[in-house]
Amino acid sequence: MSGTFSRPGLVLTGGLLAWSLYAFLFIARSPSGAFTHDFQSHLVHTRILYNQHRLALPREGWETYQPPLYYAVNTLFSPNRPSHAFWIRLMSVLYGALALFLMSRLLTHSHISPQAQESTLLFIATTPAFLFLFSTYNNDSLATLLSIAFLVVAYEWVHQRQNWQLIGLGILTTAGLYTKLNMAFPAGAVVTVLAVMAGMGKFPWILLRRLIGTLAVSVALLTPWLVGHNYRLTGRLTPVPADFPVFEDIRLPHTPLQTVLTPPGWTPGEWKDPYTHVWDKTNHKKNSYLAYVFDTSIFGEYTFAFLPPVLPWAILFLHAGLWIGALWRVRRSPYGVLAVSFIALGLLGLMTIFFRAPYAGLMDFRYVAWLWLPIALLFSAVLASASSEHETFFSPSLFRVVMLLGTFLHVSFWLILFIGGQWNIPK
Repeated sequence: MSGTFSRPGLVLTGGLLAWSLYAFLFIARSPSGAFTHDFQSHLVHTRILYNQHRLALPREGWETYQPPLYYAVNTLFSPNRPSHAFWIRLMSVLYGALALFLMSRLLTHSHISPQAQESTLLFIATTPAFLFLFSTYNNDSLATLLSIAFLVVAYEWVHQRQNWQLIGLGILTTAGLYTKLNMAFPAGAVVTVLAVMAGMGKFPWILLRRLIGTLAVSVALLTPWLVGHNYRLTGRLTPVPADFPVFEDIRLPHTPLQTVLTPPGWTPGEWKDPYTHVWDKTNHKKNSYLAYVFDTSIFGEYTFAFLPPVLPWAILFLHAGLWIGALWRVRRSPYGVLAVSFIALGLLGLMTIFFRAPYAGLMDFRYVAWLWLPIALLFSAVLASASSEHETFFSPSLFRVVMLLGTFLHVSFWLILFIGGQWNIPK
């Protein structure tokens, strides 16, 4: 019984309740379409399912090419009621709480200390982009949760090798693919890492084949959607609006390859302010993939001109400092290389999207927001790593101070928005 009321359990429960209140107050204060993408188009998809009792046609609306699971869940609340969007955004808050719980579960299985977990998860949970994603009316919220759940169950299966875990991976993969096809990225990352481990003799090939077989079944279960729905109606297995010319303002200024190879800060005016400026022709971050994905992992694709400039700049520099410190100490922890491997594979996966359609919005971190899980593992591993007696440069204690300061600035950012911020409703 004492284990039930252990300090880590109580802290986690309190943290999840605090996150829920933090996000609830945000959605209660903000308009339905604030800090989201294509709100009205997602709402149209839900209404087609609810009112017409049929699947949406791929070209019927801007977001009707999306798989149907997220919108089917949304029909639990009538989309004809004015309160519908509020309840769906509240569901996203629940998804965020579950994602944080799963992160904590993986960190616990990795023997990360409770103190390191608390500091890391508090930092991630208060990051503006995390708040925006898990308070939105957008299938990214459910897709991110299912992707994180897949990674956690995969981690446990690798160590425990229970059949029910393999079945769970199949269910999560199928549900993820029917929510958003980006589920292929975390699944592909797991297979790649395990294939490398098997090649090094650290994981049995027979278990890898079983995993691949399970994932193949999930892909087969997606065939009715890909072929019977998408291909039959459009001639494409995965139709997207960007298959046709869309907004020229968000087209990449250079080729995707040039964009990937251009380092952050190379382009004049890129860092005139801390925001991406996806719709602007100058002083944007569309020339550098790493600049764009880093910035959107903090602020999304939004701008906050009403804020005192020192606050977003301080947040950005602290995030950059944490990344430099984490990469500097990546080999000090047995989990550092593993976490960085998944982050790198996720970023490689994201490249496939904007190589297909060269638009800046497709470099947004939200498409691979499941990377918050390996990021949590990387940052918490730094906090839990040993340091030498004379070490001061990026020591765990300094890393913790920077992380706590970042959390304070995140909450200050939220407070300004809550009290009187301007609600950024994108085009």
